[in-house]
Amino acid sequence: MRVSNFIAAKELKTKAINEYNLVVMFFKNTLQRQIVFGLFFALGLILPNTGNAQPCDGMKCNSVVNLSLDEDCSSTVTAAMLLQEMPYPESEYVVKLYDDLGNEISVDVDINNVDETYQAKVILPICDNNSCWSDLTVEYKLPPQIDCPDDLTISCGGLDILGLPLATSTCAGLAFEVTLHNEVKERLDCDPLYTHRVERTYRATDVRGNFVECSHEILLERVDLTAIMFPEWRTEATLNAISCSDKGFIFDENGVPLPWLNSNITGSASSSGVPFVCDPSLMNGVVCPLSGSGAPLIPMSGATTIDENGNVIIIEGEANQFCNSAILYTDVDLPAIGCVKKVMRTWEVREWWCSGESSAGDIQMIEIIDDIAPSFVCPPNFTVTTNDDCAGSVELDAIEATDNCDNGVIVSIDYPNGFLHTNGGVAELDTGINMIKYIVADNCYNKDSCSMYVTVIDDTEPVAICERNTVVSISDSGYTIVKADVFDDGTWDECSLDKFMVRRMDTICVAADTMFSESVTFCCEDVNTDVMVVFRAYDKAGNFNDCMVNVEVQDKVVAFMTCPPDAFIDCRETYDLENLGLVFGDPDIVDNCAGTQIVNEIVNADSIDQCGIGRITRLFELMDPTETFVTKTCKQLITISNNDPFMESFIDWPDDFDLPGDGCGLQGTDPEDILEIDPNSAYPIFTDGDDACSLLGWDYDDRILNSTGIVGQCVYIERTWTVINWCSGLNGTFEIFEMPDPQIISVFNSRKPMLDTAEDTITIKSINVDCESGLIQVDRSATDECSLDSLKWSYVVKDDQDVIVAMGDTSSYLDTLVNGEYTIEWSVTNACNQSDNDTQILIIINEKAPTPVCINGLSMTLVTGTDSMGNTVESAEVWASDFDGGSYHTCDNDIFISFSPDSVVLNKVFGCDDIGQNEIMLWVTDAVTGVKDFCSTFLIIEDGGNCGPQNMADVQGEVYTEMYENVEGVMIELQGGEVDDMTDDAGAYAFDNMPYGGNYVVNPSKDSDYLNGVSTLDLIMIQRHILGLQKLDSPYKLIAADINANKEVSAIDLIELRKLVLGIYEVLPNNESWRFVDAGHTFVDDADPW
Repeated sequence: MRVSNFIAAKELKTKAINEYNLVVMFFKNTLQRQIVFGLFFALGLILPNTGNAQPCDGMKCNSVVNLSLDEDCSSTVTAAMLLQEMPYPESEYVVKLYDDLGNEISVDVDINNVDETYQAKVILPICDNNSCWSDLTVEYKLPPQIDCPDDLTISCGGLDILGLPLATSTCAGLAFEVTLHNEVKERLDCDPLYTHRVERTYRATDVRGNFVECSHEILLERVDLTAIMFPEWRTEATLNAISCSDKGFIFDENGVPLPWLNSNITGSASSSGVPFVCDPSLMNGVVCPLSGSGAPLIPMSGATTIDENGNVIIIEGEANQFCNSAILYTDVDLPAIGCVKKVMRTWEVREWWCSGESSAGDIQMIEIIDDIAPSFVCPPNFTVTTNDDCAGSVELDAIEATDNCDNGVIVSIDYPNGFLHTNGGVAELDTGINMIKYIVADNCYNKDSCSMYVTVIDDTEPVAICERNTVVSISDSGYTIVKADVFDDGTWDECSLDKFMVRRMDTICVAADTMFSESVTFCCEDVNTDVMVVFRAYDKAGNFNDCMVNVEVQDKVVAFMTCPPDAFIDCRETYDLENLGLVFGDPDIVDNCAGTQIVNEIVNADSIDQCGIGRITRLFELMDPTETFVTKTCKQLITISNNDPFMESFIDWPDDFDLPGDGCGLQGTDPEDILEIDPNSAYPIFTDGDDACSLLGWDYDDRILNSTGIVGQCVYIERTWTVINWCSGLNGTFEIFEMPDPQIISVFNSRKPMLDTAEDTITIKSINVDCESGLIQVDRSATDECSLDSLKWSYVVKDDQDVIVAMGDTSSYLDTLVNGEYTIEWSVTNACNQSDNDTQILIIINEKAPTPVCINGLSMTLVTGTDSMGNTVESAEVWASDFDGGSYHTCDNDIFISFSPDSVVLNKVFGCDDIGQNEIMLWVTDAVTGVKDFCSTFLIIEDGGNCGPQNMADVQGEVYTEMYENVEGVMIELQGGEVDDMTDDAGAYAFDNMPYGGNYVVNPSKDSDYLNGVSTLDLIMIQRHILGLQKLDSPYKLIAADINANKEVSAIDLIELRKLVLGIYEVLPNNESWRFVDAGHTFVDDADPW
């Protein structure tokens, strides 16, 4: 037997030689399990269990299971929750859940399953689907999450306004409430900082009764009388006076608002109506300008506030027991101004501590204004009836109005026909809906209004007046419909009529006519009889009245005649003008009430044209029986047309035509001229349709155009042909056929134009700095056998690189070019597309002088050498190029550099006689044009030591203060000599043997020992100068006082010098310790030496 059909197996390693190897297997079905287990038992691999029950012997479920949802408000029912024992892995069990109706539901439960009880079943498939049951109830026991506050230290008055902590619902989103669950207070007598210690316990409870608690400790600080902020003034001047009708306040019997506390008021100070102490620990108190929130001090008599529902309530001053204090106020009425009530409220806060007491107070001005109109209720709408004049005299009700500030009530009434200055009264109103406006005001000019509506109705019926007798004639249809207003003979109403209605007493025409409607009908059966009708009149109010009319019915209609229908025939069809009825028929006669009639026929064929096309009119006249007058007429129209008209396809249009020869004009292009050469190109040819119903003609229109570019073609004609059919006229217009594409007639000529004789090369010179030629003009002309006006010109200009620089279509070339050589290629073409060509050379030369640029001076030292005679000499050789600082030509022409105009002298030699500064002229010559220019510079020759004492000088001087005190140790730099020296104790300096011709600048400097001579006395002198008490009396002192070197003396200089004296600075950041002025300098303004 094969027993390999198992799902999985795990072999357990043998622990000892005598122990069995146990294979644990999980099977697909019970048969497999029994076979395998039986085989293993037979082989001695499984020992019989004689003590314990087998796992499949039974399953035990807990009878009742309560399942609480997790923090995600969900859970999954598992076998482990339901079974008392679980010998197999949980994956071997199947769990099913059923509701109270036996329907299977998901084992995944959530908030929607809370408080529901289900039947849970656990099944073990590997044990023949053994199962057990449990009753499972889903519960939700997660309380809200409360954010417990930290321990606090707050002002003693802030305990009552300290808010509740925040809390959040769990995943179910259930509503919850946070409450103060418990409060334990401990009094701290004579404590220098605190009055009480309070422990508060908060509880957050959801609607299912799940709750959580937390506690914190609060220390209540003593009242700091120096930190109390008293209420701000509420006056018109401060733009915050209190309205006497403001629902946010409670007013006493004198109309004065009780102290108030508004937790959401903001402002630069307190907007609260009670004193308070700023405390940043409070988040829901009054707003403080410094700490953000504060604790109110509520007087013993209480204060008002607005609760969460918007109601004004009174808060008792219980917090004072925690502050060991009393908050008091007194009100004093001040004289009112107009409608403004003034009150001076005096505040006092008194604290008892240990055996002593102290207090603080302030005054608050309060103004109560009346800015609201009186209150009242508008009367209800009502309805009245009119009098004989169609008008209503209406008594308007008075209203009850009250003014919240007791400033009187004034009532007036505005209505459509007038105005009442009383509270109620009589008003004359028109019929219809009238708007009544009540206007209510007080003595402070506050007013309001409301509108109500009075409807005036009309209850009187109109006066119906009829024509007693009337005549009605039957129409040619045999019926006559008569409107109701025909029977009216002056009906009226005191107000307004609305409509008329009518009915017959009896009828044999239309059965519905016995009911009132807007009209009645009479027919042939009524002829020669009297018919009684009832006429009814309605007014706008729906009132009505009737009267009777006797109607005599007559037949005055002649017989009715119908002409034969209009006819349409082709112009090729035949007919007899004397007997048209044979082809086109005769009229039919119909009488509304019977009779014999006589008909006359009148024929009009005047519109038939020469093509047999047009209209014939047949007029029929119905005569009375005596043939005295015509009672009826009608017409028949016979239209004759061409049903097979001429078509464009019947036209063979002329062919295109080329006229040979050497002509210049249009001779020989007329159709009669072309007919002699080519008949197919002369006129249109009609291939069909030219018959008795057609009258054809032709015309043409020429458009003369220049050649299309074909060589030898001088001109061509676009000849457009039109053909008209004079038999197709309709309302003055005729059918016209136009040639789809014009006929092309070309005129040819073989002779070409001749260009004039012009110079082969043109040279143009300029001196423009931009290297351009300026505006140049080159003109050409030509001759032609025909017309010079029709010549077409073109030119192309190329540079020496064969690049096109210009193109044109005229005989004149105008342009501006840069230097260079160009070619102009000319071409002229006549109207017959014959051409002539020529080429010219154009040379542009710029004669502007080059721009010399010199180096601004050079220096050289003589060197010892021998001349051509062997003598020892001191000399220095320089080249013109040594002094070139970048000379150039604006047009990049080549240049020569030299010391002479003829560009020959390229170098010079200097000796001892030239020691010092020598003037140099540097010449620059244009290599192209020879134009030249120069610049001047200089050369300093210095002695190499062998020329002897000549041409030398000493530079010397001294440095001293404003008081002529010599200054030692000043560094003197001689710019231009590249040497320096230090002044001696006499303040003197000297530079010996300086060459003549040099430019020298003496530059002194000294930047050391910053505090030398500086003391607090200097600070005092600068300060007195800045304040204007004593000005510094010399420009040198002003320069020395400018510490930051910004060319003015200010407080910043005082600060900078103070930092130096105090040792903050070792050196000045923007100045040096000494400033120097040339002794020969003259100050323009001693008070402004800069």
